[in-house]
Amino acid sequence: MTLVPLTIIVPLLAATFLAATRAVANRVFAEIVSLGASLAVLVMCAILIKRAAGETVVYWWGAWEPRGEIALGVDFAFGPIGAGMAAFSAALMVAAFVFSWRFLETVADLFHVVMLVFLAALVGFSLSGDLFNMFVFFELMSVSAYVLAGFLIGLLLRRR
Repeated sequence: MTLVPLTIIVPLLAATFLAATRAVANRVFAEIVSLGASLAVLVMCAILIKRAAGETVVYWWGAWEPRGEIALGVDFAFGPIGAGMAAFSAALMVAAFVFSWRFLETVADLFHVVMLVFLAALVGFSLSGDLFNMFVFFELMSVSAYVLAGFLIGLLLRRR
């Protein structure tokens, strides 16, 4: 299996795992899993920067390769700038998890889940090969950002 789809699958699987185990897991467990998943995505994106240094990398999801002049399916097509943006997003997410571990006393149950979905959306947007998929990842990014803004408002209201 190639490395490209794992940049999206790893944070989504970690988010699913955290959502499924949130009744029995504590905050430290959620932070370790979240930080580990975001560090893994950062390393994978750094490897993709190296792979995309000389050419555009194209990955077709589900082996839907073009037949003739018709290209149906979902593809990731990126160069060093797209892979660099994905790595930068993952680095910012690592920094956000480290920051939240130290400076946020209380976080909502699904905070880490939403952050990991946000990471998957950022990386998917950066690596996307067409406008439709960019739009889908942008919408996922928007919904996650709205939920994260709601977490911040909830934190501010609790402090009053």
